[in-house]
Amino acid sequence: MLAYRSAISRSLRIGAADDAFLPKEERQLTAHLDSAYESPYRWVMLALGWSVYFCFGLISFSLAPLVTPIMKDLNLTYTQLGIAAGAWPLIYIAAAYPEGLAIDRIGIKKSLLIGALCVSASGALRAMANDFAGLFFAVAVFGLGAPLISVGLPKLIATWFSGQERGTASGIYYTGATAGIAVSLSATNAILLPLVRHWRICFLIYGIATLIVAMMWVRLARSPSAGSARASGGDQKTWDAMRKLVKHGSIWLVIIIGSTTFIVSHSLNNWLPKILESQAFTAAMAGIIAAIFSLFRIIGGLSIPRISSSVISRKLMTSGLLLATTLSIVAIQSGLELPLVLGIITAGVCLGAVAPLLLTLLMDMPAVGSKNMGAGGGLYFSFGEIGGVLGPVTIGYMRDVTGSFYTGLTVLAAVIGCMVVLSIFVKET
Repeated sequence: MLAYRSAISRSLRIGAADDAFLPKEERQLTAHLDSAYESPYRWVMLALGWSVYFCFGLISFSLAPLVTPIMKDLNLTYTQLGIAAGAWPLIYIAAAYPEGLAIDRIGIKKSLLIGALCVSASGALRAMANDFAGLFFAVAVFGLGAPLISVGLPKLIATWFSGQERGTASGIYYTGATAGIAVSLSATNAILLPLVRHWRICFLIYGIATLIVAMMWVRLARSPSAGSARASGGDQKTWDAMRKLVKHGSIWLVIIIGSTTFIVSHSLNNWLPKILESQAFTAAMAGIIAAIFSLFRIIGGLSIPRISSSVISRKLMTSGLLLATTLSIVAIQSGLELPLVLGIITAGVCLGAVAPLLLTLLMDMPAVGSKNMGAGGGLYFSFGEIGGVLGPVTIGYMRDVTGSFYTGLTVLAAVIGCMVVLSIFVKET
């Protein structure tokens, strides 16, 4: 897509006489891309997208800090609560790719609005749940709207940003969900619940906050230019997009590598506190150290993607981050305080940076670009959430079978180590 735009732009600069030989549709496409990439409003769009993704993170894991009162009031078992909490990733896996295709057709503004409204509704429905079925349904609604946000935001970046700015913008927006998760896990019990005195009101407040952000999106979000549906791929046939994407090997390499990073990040998000407790840390200290992981994911996402294309290629940077992640998992297994903490910090920085880099590699591929980023992002996140489900289950199963977390962590290190080799074959555009 970028090469195509560059070729058109060079042709346009030759002179007015040559301009006549370009089809009208190509001249409109070039004007559309230039107006979006150069508009100062792209930073407002990035801030709005970050806010939507923050709400995504705020509600996605909001059950975790409220497990005890929810189980007591709804008379749930641990198994039932675990099934309810896993409702949205299961729905997400099925919905991500078709919703990604839908984003290419209906546009970013409508897609993110629908996604934010679903996330808001999920928060409100959780507040009204009276039994297992009601809670399961409330969480499942989140899974319907989540792909429209997590797939729509990379398309927003591909549409409004170009070149090195894509890495910077990808790193910034990706921290939104991590920040939302951190606020939900840390502030719910420490601040919000003591103030409102009931878990239902906590969910309701999160739902209302997301609704306010959705209304801000409606009021402030813009399309890059009027009548740009053709330029953004809105009239492309769904199955044409699918056929064009699935036959490109580099696209699948990025998707496979991305799915393994989901395996590691979801595994550590769910099991790191318990892993630390098994290494003789108190529950309070384990929580503090585990919070470092989220903090440094934000730092990695903000810092590394913005410098990757100017200092080192994104492909080489991705390979280096995957190798560092492999070594960090080994350090976490050591049980020694300093290597363990350094391993957690390194894993956070690397996993926070590698996802935006992979998405930038994906959107820079000529077969994807801003035109097909909905479909490409749909594939990426659909397969990614499969890894997101498999990772925590694998760690838990290995713990039950062997009585130790070391086996599961070894599996994680081996999987990421294989991705270091695989990343060498990714073609960077």
